[in-house]
Amino acid sequence: MQRSLRILLFSLAAVIFGPIAFALMASVAPSSKRSGDPSDASRLLRTFDDAFPQIMLMKSDIDFVARECGYGTLGAILGDMPSFRSRTGWTSYKGYFYLSAGLNNVFAKRVEEERENQLNRRLANWEMKFLDRCISNSLFKNICGFRVRQALESGNLYDKYSPPSSVSHADDDIIKKTKCVFLDGVAARNGQKLSSISFGK
Repeated sequence: MQRSLRILLFSLAAVIFGPIAFALMASVAPSSKRSGDPSDASRLLRTFDDAFPQIMLMKSDIDFVARECGYGTLGAILGDMPSFRSRTGWTSYKGYFYLSAGLNNVFAKRVEEERENQLNRRLANWEMKFLDRCISNSLFKNICGFRVRQALESGNLYDKYSPPSSVSHADDDIIKKTKCVFLDGVAARNGQKLSSISFGK
């Protein structure tokens, strides 16, 4: 009877304190020996982002890009903003926002790849598999989630909507220039004066 009770207590302790012990050991393990499978990193990142969603702060100043491109407002080039529920077909305003959405998706994919690479650099293959299961199906998801957050924060990649300049600078510049060239094209078709800002060929 006492033997059975000891086994039961030991099993309960393993279930309760196992994830805590893992998190503590993983946090102090050397990072130089870590290399994971890209698919494990991708799966863990999706699980983490689903379990701990982030809020994207939308910019209310829609004319910011227009001013950076040398135009006063988007409306001055694209006309009045249409209802996106209408079936009037293509308009320059709709074209601009579809272009922006596509460019933003490309940028989001780039940030996602960098975050996956960061997890591969900081976490071992077995560790990512464990954390994925822990966050998905465990009462200790906050503990395991904190471990993932630590790994991402060490590369300043926790916030997927505000990546570091080392990731975002080149992409931001390309996105801005692409939008500006679109606005130039619309202005030229409308016979309007083009912006004096030049981006080269």
